[in-house]
Amino acid sequence: MNNVLINLLINIKNTSIAGKEFFYVPYNKLCLKMLNLLYDEGLIQSFKVIDSLSDNPRIKIVLRYNFGKSIVRNLSLISRPSDLRYLKLKDLYKVKEDKKIVVLSTSRGFLTGLNCKRFKIGGKILFTC
Repeated sequence: MNNVLINLLINIKNTSIAGKEFFYVPYNKLCLKMLNLLYDEGLIQSFKVIDSLSDNPRIKIVLRYNFGKSIVRNLSLISRPSDLRYLKLKDLYKVKEDKKIVVLSTSRGFLTGLNCKRFKIGGKILFTC
């Protein structure tokens, strides 16, 4: 997993634990793809690219809270750069996804476990939330 992506996920988790409403990260296309997925799944409230024409563009990320508690408090990284974990399709069906969201990096980009089952592909497991 890319270090930029790891920093983004750790910043999301730490900001949610601290109870802050928003934070900024440096602009990166990989981060935008992950933020699109997190937004579609309802884990973050919004994100916006700020100063896109300057030398230092940033992304403002607004976190989602439910009755004062953050939704992404229990985010846990599975794959690390030194220890990559992969899931085959048949192993993906063994994962219970009642309340957890599993995010994988596949040949089609970042997908949740349900979308991987729909497209019938496996991939590198990134994190659960």
